[in-house]
Formats: sequence, structure tokens, C-alpha cells
Amino acid sequence: MIWFSLFCLHMFACCVEAHGPPIDLLIHEPNDRPHHVRKHNLHRPPYKRYDWYIHYRKDERPDEPPTRKSHDRLPGTTAADLTGAVVGDKQKATQLEELETSARLNKVEQWKEQLAAAPVLGEQETLRILFEIEQLAKTILEARKIVKRRSKHHRRRRHH
Repeated sequence: MIWFSLFCLHMFACCVEAHGPPIDLLIHEPNDRPHHVRKHNLHRPPYKRYDWYIHYRKDERPDEPPTRKSHDRLPGTTAADLTGAVVGDKQKATQLEELETSARLNKVEQWKEQLAAAPVLGEQETLRILFEIEQLAKTILEARKIVKRRSKHHRRRRHH
């Protein structure tokens, strides 16, 4: 009996208290990074409030792409003026652009005419339609409820 009590004391002193309080595996602190895997375990954020903008250096990216010099091995050997084919392509491109803008403006005018000719609903009818839309949205959201899913290997990972 004495041996058993000594064994219990030993287990309490060495095994239970040595590990400290239980750790919530979903909460990560900066020191809880899984060093046994690799430096950047990007399957999940390394710790709470991790700054992904610093990680990807997004704020250092230039807004516009950098301009490059022309590819001529000897300076001053590029063609001075555009050839006739290139000028013709540019003219075709501008004509296409003008046609597209005019077609869009015509479409907008058609929509305006359709809106002006459309019948105006009463207040009761509008409320009924809005209620039906709300009911449809609720049923769709209930049918497409997103389940919190993890990878099938989640329990196998050693979280320290």
C-alpha cells in the first residue's frame, strides 16, 4: 500500500504537473509553432493575429508594373517609327472600342425604355414578393448549411 501511494505521488509530481495546464489546440500562440514539422506550416495560421500582409509583403508591392527599357543590344537600334501594319492594327482596335461603347450605350437606352414601360406594383404586392424572396433565401441557406470540415488526417497530426 505504501508503494502504491509513493507511486501515485511520483506520478503526480513528475507526470501531471510537469506538463502544465491543458492546451487548447485551436488557439495558437507565437511559441506554439509546430517546429517538428517545418518552419512554416501553412495549413493553418501559425498563431493568433498572424499578420499575413507582412508574411506575403503585400504592402511592399508596387502599384504599377515596373517599366523596362526596350530590348536592343546596341543602344539606338530600335525602329524609329511604327510600321504600317502596326498602325493599321491600332486603328482597328480603336474602331472596335468605339463600336463596343456605342453598343453598350444602346443597351442602356433599351433598358431605360423597358423600365419606363414596366408596370408599377402596389405596396401590398411589393411586400408579398419581398416576403416570398425572404422565405426562398431562408430555405436555400438551410439546405446549403456549411459544415465545419477538417482534413481526414487532422487527428493524426501531433499538436504540441
